[in-house]
Amino acid sequence: MSALLVDAHVHFHSCFDLELFLEGARSNFARYAPHGSKRGSVWGALVLTEPKGEDLFARWSGGAIERESSSWSARITGEEGSLLILFEGEPSFFLLAGRQIETREGVEILAVGSRRPYDDGIPLAEGLARVQAEGEIAVLPWGFGKWWGERGRIVKGMVREGNRTRFFLGDNRSRPRGLPPSPLFRIAAERGIGLLSGSDPLPFPSHNRTAGSFGSLVEATIDPRRPLEALTRALSGKGARPPAYGKRGDLVSFCRDQLRLRLPRRVRA
Repeated sequence: MSALLVDAHVHFHSCFDLELFLEGARSNFARYAPHGSKRGSVWGALVLTEPKGEDLFARWSGGAIERESSSWSARITGEEGSLLILFEGEPSFFLLAGRQIETREGVEILAVGSRRPYDDGIPLAEGLARVQAEGEIAVLPWGFGKWWGERGRIVKGMVREGNRTRFFLGDNRSRPRGLPPSPLFRIAAERGIGLLSGSDPLPFPSHNRTAGSFGSLVEATIDPRRPLEALTRALSGKGARPPAYGKRGDLVSFCRDQLRLRLPRRVRA
């Protein structure tokens, strides 16, 4: 049995430097890899959750990523939804495909492992059903204010009916230390709904090295040629709730970032 550090919510923003982004992920996985246990190999995996209109994963898998340094490379695996990232020719971590869907209700769905360009604006229930029908992992990620009011009631309803359409809730690094967890996390646990965590880097240069810093520690039998298949199999049991690894940000940083997100892009830059 191996350990897979999975950051299930990763964005690569236009303000990021690719070299620093990958170096940061490698450093974070090394920092949080479990030591002194009976586990076999330890791997890291970034799930690149891309919105409609973006397909960085396709550019990566097609060898079309330009870079200034030859310190890293991307190698195809035995499946369409994963790549192996190498540094100096040595295997380092996996990059997994994924999609972000903005539903009609304003609730996000992450489709882990997906390369399909889902349409935005579809109803939440329909989106979850589509992702499930494709055999992909559906995640409803936490976001500041996104589980409040009417949207919160909608998500709560989906959680209470979770047995009908299988999905995970998503925790992330953006939820600051000291902030009480949403009651939906407790309700989901009671209903046998799983939990996956991710770093959710924000579109600021200061988040360039955030990927891999927060996620879920999944026990799995890893075949380096088919890591996405191994992850999907490991999470197939009802209510899978692998423990989180990493640290959330502090409240001051959270407030600063939320303020910057609400500024006009011109001022923010």
